[in-house]
Amino acid sequence: MRRKLVVLSSLILALLIGCSGKPSKTIEIDLLFYEYSYIEIKNISVLIAVIECIDDLSESNSIVEYDNNVISSFRSTRSVKIIQSLKGDIPTESIISVIEYSAYSNGIVYTAKNYQPMRTKGRYFLFLSENSEGDYIITSLDNGRIDLDFVETNTKYPEIVAKTMIEYFAEGLTSEQRDRFVLAEVSNVLHDFSSSEYCNVDTPFANLQFEYYSTPLNSTEYIWFLGVEFVSSTPIFGSNVD
Repeated sequence: MRRKLVVLSSLILALLIGCSGKPSKTIEIDLLFYEYSYIEIKNISVLIAVIECIDDLSESNSIVEYDNNVISSFRSTRSVKIIQSLKGDIPTESIISVIEYSAYSNGIVYTAKNYQPMRTKGRYFLFLSENSEGDYIITSLDNGRIDLDFVETNTKYPEIVAKTMIEYFAEGLTSEQRDRFVLAEVSNVLHDFSSSEYCNVDTPFANLQFEYYSTPLNSTEYIWFLGVEFVSSTPIFGSNVD
């Protein structure tokens, strides 16, 4: 999948219960960012980890900047605890700071369109890059974040979710099966799954169901997950997996 530039093009004002438990407004703001494939985001991220967010989004950890009374930038520096480090040299239980594009100021939550700030005590899988100042930053918003408490609600980037869960957390699969799934391509053509089978994959965070079927010679396998079809040139879930 090629890197894609995405423009968030609307401004929405909503009413919700805010970070301190008091009613607050949320303003969703246009941002420009790249969308990466699974392999791309793994390669560009300097730290990949399972984390728990341990603070609230608040005025003390947020910055909102203005230029001629117009918001020019916003961000927060969140504290997270490393549960499991999968790339990088950060020990388990370490507390690190992570920048995300949400901020809280004067009763208003500022955030990117359709992006929810990390929840206090929420568990997330993060792909982290470094900015020019050496700070950790979530790579491309939800493209680089999976909510592990609600895995199957992460429908924006199903390839990232599926391949992350299979490569790092799938129980009962061989290393060969994991490797084949990581190499599977996202299909632009939907196939008929009327004669498909199902494979339930256990992970520490959720039980995931993959729908699949193989061609008569069992050489190509088509897999359906979270509204996306994957194609593998070799079987992954089929009965003839080596």
